[in-house]
Amino acid sequence: MSESGLVKTGIEGLDSILMGGIPRTNVIVVQGAPGSGKTLMGLEFIYRGIALYNEPGLIVVFETSPDKLIRDAAEFGWDLSEMQQKKKLQIIFTSPQVFDQELRSPDSLLLETATEMGAQRIFVDGIGLLNSASSGVNSVRGPYRELLQQLVESLNRENLTAMFSLEVGVAPDSIATVEMTDFLADTVIQLGRERQGRHVRRSLEVLKSRGQDYDAGQHTLQIKGGQGLEVFRRVQAPLRGSLKQQPTSSTKRSVIGVDAIDSLIGGGIFDGSTTMVVGVSGVGKTVLATQMMVSRFLNECEVWRISLQFR
Repeated sequence: MSESGLVKTGIEGLDSILMGGIPRTNVIVVQGAPGSGKTLMGLEFIYRGIALYNEPGLIVVFETSPDKLIRDAAEFGWDLSEMQQKKKLQIIFTSPQVFDQELRSPDSLLLETATEMGAQRIFVDGIGLLNSASSGVNSVRGPYRELLQQLVESLNRENLTAMFSLEVGVAPDSIATVEMTDFLADTVIQLGRERQGRHVRRSLEVLKSRGQDYDAGQHTLQIKGGQGLEVFRRVQAPLRGSLKQQPTSSTKRSVIGVDAIDSLIGGGIFDGSTTMVVGVSGVGKTVLATQMMVSRFLNECEVWRISLQFR
């Protein structure tokens, strides 16, 4: 963890979008349709925490067996078995009903395990399944909310930074579950997956993150074999922090070399700006651009010549 109190996810490109990471003990919900990369993001969040920052972690799964999880992780070069042997990782395969009972128990074995191994991160895959485990299945806004609140409070007491995966559906109960989970979560990350011709485009968007600033909008997400996830910041997002460059000059201009055009645009083109010359074929776009380059080159040569005279 950095001195600023931010937990780095370790996922390539994501921490820069989050201005360095996520505030410690924030509850993170990663939501999206099937196949959007939710489970993979949770696995990498735990793996990078152990491998890069020496932060032990827990993984709780309801539907995927630990063996398959370990097998899938190995495709990215992540040896989860070795981490378990070193007591840095614990994979817990359970049911939503048992998990519900664990959360309500005053001496929870789950939290006891987290304390013993010094866990600092936890990933729960499929948090929406707890809705079926709650006593009032037909009342999503009742027991499920209480169960989720109890889970969040328990994890906060143990100083755990939690990431939940949540599948987004179109059924009324599913929509209500998503709304309730998003309301209680501190950080919500939306993953998208859409087909464009023969290709699949993946996206990532931070919908909210309490206690910090972040780059809004849809960013490109890629899954790279042997590596994991990589997030590419959208080009329209303003540059910040270490990525921020010197501001473009708003006063210095460079002449094009055609007096009439230079006069028309107020003395030339602002340095560092981008100019588009538009027109049908044969109107002189290439000639104008060439003349501007030649004029700039001659001006630079004249500056060098004068500079040499005074040396």
